Amino acid sequence: MSTPFIGATKGPAVTADVYIGKCLPKVLKLIEKHHLGDKYIFWPNLASSHYAKKTLEWLNERKVPFVPKAANPPNVPKARPIEDFWSILADKVYNGGWAAT
Repeated sequence: MSTPFIGATKGPAVTADVYIGKCLPKVLKLIEKHHLGDKYIFWPNLASSHYAKKTLEWLNERKVPFVPKAANPPNVPKARPIEDFWSILADKVYNGGWAAT
């Protein structure tokens, strides 16, 4: 689908500018390729860059529907589908005895 953006492993969190410049164009490309004309909703996690004013403006300008922050509950994994994805991914990564150092 797309190459993941992996920023610095140390230092500050991803800023809204980095998120808009590096990540969201890939999201938009994926939507246009696989979901154009479909009913969909973009469900970001609660990182501050995902709900920054300029991020929301970017999404609104491109008419990308997204879950409002007020409706995006923290610490409720079953209400956030991305948590299931991360769980499946972690199982696959660590299945062969691989360990993070």
